[in-house]
Amino acid sequence: MIKAQFSSFTDDKGILVLMMVWGFGGLLEGMAGFGTAVAIPAILIGLGFKPMFSALVALLGNTVTTGFGAVGVPVTTLCNEVTAGGTASVETIREISSFVIVQLSPLFFIIPFIILTLTDRKAVGRNIALSLWTGGISLAVQYACARWLGAETPAILGSIAA
Repeated sequence: MIKAQFSSFTDDKGILVLMMVWGFGGLLEGMAGFGTAVAIPAILIGLGFKPMFSALVALLGNTVTTGFGAVGVPVTTLCNEVTAGGTASVETIREISSFVIVQLSPLFFIIPFIILTLTDRKAVGRNIALSLWTGGISLAVQYACARWLGAETPAILGSIAA
């Protein structure tokens, strides 16, 4: 039943893998954190992908959202550690969150391209276009969330938007 549900979205394996790994995996990591996105390989295996491939793309897709995993705990903890009183202001959290997104920005385009290329090596032009589209949407939404909302929502909303 789960296989039929996820397979009903698209027949394109690249889009399916990207949606599962980047979108759903990022959503899981953003909400729960602490490696919960490792459930994604099990879903991919159930959809007919090889175990090593599934594990590899899931780990790759999890790299960008980890900084804001568990509803922003890593960035919030960092902000609290670098402030003098141990409790960062809302503006400090927003500023550092947006800096983290800027530092991660190349990965928003590189990682989807690698995931798509591992899925289908022949469709380079399509992989570039999908990577730019997915990465651009994720980057814009995550930066806006980080800059104006804080560290809690970038990974969640960026993954949903992608």
